[in-house]
Amino acid sequence: MRLFSASPVQSNAARKTQSVELRHYCGYFVLLPVCFGVGGQLAHAVRNPFLGVVFGMLAATFFYFGAMLWARHIPATLSLALGFVVWAACLWKAWHGLS
Repeated sequence: MRLFSASPVQSNAARKTQSVELRHYCGYFVLLPVCFGVGGQLAHAVRNPFLGVVFGMLAATFFYFGAMLWARHIPATLSLALGFVVWAACLWKAWHGLS
């Protein structure tokens, strides 16, 4: 019973984010619009639904492993700055109706 009563006290909510985690999060922040853009272009180019699923799985795999490699080699501040530029470009394209 003591194990269940002590678990809320030892939560990780107050734990400070480590630099490795911050680099991973910033890598996801940069690569998410890139993968959405590539996936959207491939979805419009492919008419076969099966190939759309295959390309979606490849994009998800690239997103996962690409973010891991990105976090290993690119600092968080550069990722964050580049992420703002990429997201701004995506929002600009969406606002103006470009694909």
